[in-house]
Amino acid sequence: MNILVTLNSGIGVDSGPNYTLTANVGSVLPSSVTKTQLLAGVTVAVSNSAASITVTSIGNCTNSLVLPITGVKSATVYMNSFVDYPYGYATSGEACTLGGVTGVTSIVYYTGVLGNGTVLYFDQALTQAFNAGGSFGWYWITGQVFEYGGVIANFTTCI
Repeated sequence: MNILVTLNSGIGVDSGPNYTLTANVGSVLPSSVTKTQLLAGVTVAVSNSAASITVTSIGNCTNSLVLPITGVKSATVYMNSFVDYPYGYATSGEACTLGGVTGVTSIVYYTGVLGNGTVLYFDQALTQAFNAGGSFGWYWITGQVFEYGGVIANFTTCI
């Protein structure tokens, strides 16, 4: 997901001139920015499962600031690349192997952290629940697979 990181002019004069950006889960790209970029606002790509970004000053000052990621997030779900098996659905291992390679994709929206219990929606207003036709099975999203039947269950990281 893309996040706009902006710091106000109240940051200390001894901070910077460069900063590292890290996520509590996954990665942030770019992982290094300047004070000028932070003051103007810089858009960074963050792993979908991240709940916060830590901004750490590099230089005389080494203080950090943890910024929570709030609001509606989006992700791409790969749906049909592993459901065409006789008698139902692939295993989670097969979904990890096949997911994201082929199949039908859908952009979904959610709040909070992507994982067990997360409700996915078709729309950014979070009014139309993503039900994938009401079916259960394994789906692939951002390097993980999950079992779906209205709410994410059995969220598993692919190896």
